[in-house]
Amino acid sequence: MRILLIDDDKQYQNWFQNEISNDFVVETLDTPDINAIEDTIRKDDFSAILIDLHLPQLDGISLWTKLSGSTRNKIPGFIISESFDSKYRELALSYGINDYLHKNMSKKEILLRIYNWVNRKPEINSIKEVYGLKIDEENFLVEFEEQTVTLTRTEFRILKNLIGDNNLDIPRTKFMSKIWPDRNVVKQTLNTHIFNLNEKLNFWPWLIVVKDDTIQIVQRCK
Repeated sequence: MRILLIDDDKQYQNWFQNEISNDFVVETLDTPDINAIEDTIRKDDFSAILIDLHLPQLDGISLWTKLSGSTRNKIPGFIISESFDSKYRELALSYGINDYLHKNMSKKEILLRIYNWVNRKPEINSIKEVYGLKIDEENFLVEFEEQTVTLTRTEFRILKNLIGDNNLDIPRTKFMSKIWPDRNVVKQTLNTHIFNLNEKLNFWPWLIVVKDDTIQIVQRCK
């Protein structure tokens, strides 16, 4: 399996390659140039992309959002940084980044966090239709009346868990623990994802709302 590390810190690049090379083939880039990154991704089959938070000219979170939808949906993405400030971790998660790694984490913890995403099993039934939405679980696509949109992994997980629950008045705390079972996130993180979902699905006659600490699906006002 192959990892792409995007980091301008040569010392950390060398450490990462030496420590991780027994588990992954590591390829490194030190540029935030989108075209160069996409060209590299097209040439090889990467299992994960790790991006330094503090790159020259462009921060790692912004860089992730500028990658193509197919890249972001098919390859797990990680921010890696010497900073473990909660505002950066929450911002990264709100943009659909899979995990946030601290550069001082042990080799074992970094590998476990990467493997947790790389080894996730694909869904057996990849295409379903719920609430009029045709859902492609393999490619994170949703379609309604011939209009198609690509979602991030987190957006897709939120939508899938919400419309797949027979009880459409779901306690927010319970719902958040289903979406992020291995970490604590603030309410605003969920609110941001729901806002982005509603924006992307503006052609869908239903709206996802947070009301009285519950998550609901209601009809949009005409």
